[in-house]
Amino acid sequence: MKVEIHTLRYGSPRWLVECAATLDAWTGRHGYPLRIWTEKDDKPGYPCLKFCMTEMWKTFAEGDSDWMVYIDGDIYVHPDAPKMEFLGDETKVLMPKSPKKSSKGFRFWYYSAYRNRRVAIPRSWWMRNAGWMAINRASVEKLLEMVRKPYHSGTQDEWQVNSWLMEAHVKRGLQVKSPPKIWHRFYWLSAPGWMWHLARMADKNDKLETVKRKIAA
Repeated sequence: MKVEIHTLRYGSPRWLVECAATLDAWTGRHGYPLRIWTEKDDKPGYPCLKFCMTEMWKTFAEGDSDWMVYIDGDIYVHPDAPKMEFLGDETKVLMPKSPKKSSKGFRFWYYSAYRNRRVAIPRSWWMRNAGWMAINRASVEKLLEMVRKPYHSGTQDEWQVNSWLMEAHVKRGLQVKSPPKIWHRFYWLSAPGWMWHLARMADKNDKLETVKRKIAA
């Protein structure tokens, strides 16, 4: 099974430099090809640079890998993180659930951005964090069917990505599930964890130190 890793990096804050080094070490140790996207991948029409994730999906769909994994620049990888043996043949997207307080506005945003209500949001739909994603070939084809302009900003790309995921779930039966908890941990959660997400913009250097203490304990 061939797995490719994608990430987005711009600027050079300390938290990004340190997180990048851990991702580079992990991909190098396990032989995962790593594609680093930067400011050069910005395009007119993107509400923010992170919308280049649509280009990541297209690049993956045109290649020969079985899985694509996107890992945000503010994710710190444990030095002993193993290979992703949990990826299998099931057609699905793996993304961590967003905290409830982060997803309250999604329904209002969706029905405001798409006044014709392209899809009725299922009551069971739970918003997903767009900072960590694993997707296989069959799933990315279903997802790309939903991607179209104009793009709408909401928590950067997160609400837009969730709208496409939700639409692909309703219209094409795309399965969106959570990864094993150990593979994505928000910085405020308890150990163990292989990948630690600093999340949110404020005080990332402090969050980085919190994560490093948890790993060292």
